[in-house]
Amino acid sequence: MSLYETGFDKHEFKNRFGMDVDEKFRSFLRWLKLFGIIKVEGDYVQVTRKGMYLIHLMTKTFLLTFIAKACIACIENLKPLNLRLS
Repeated sequence: MSLYETGFDKHEFKNRFGMDVDEKFRSFLRWLKLFGIIKVEGDYVQVTRKGMYLIHLMTKTFLLTFIAKACIACIENLKPLNLRLS
């Protein structure tokens, strides 16, 4: 078990989302492969170590932003009904 889901099967993607990942995201996947963020082995797309580092940075940034906004909302209103992230 790991902290991040680091890969997916293209057939499972199609079954779950009803679209072919290669057709829908062809240029994006090509870009990710070009920069070494993912590798594709048959029908399996796997995030590389370099890609995992980038996922970690994006997750950290999102979470810190979310926590900061939640703290500000709670300071301004002790029981906020909504929290706007944008």
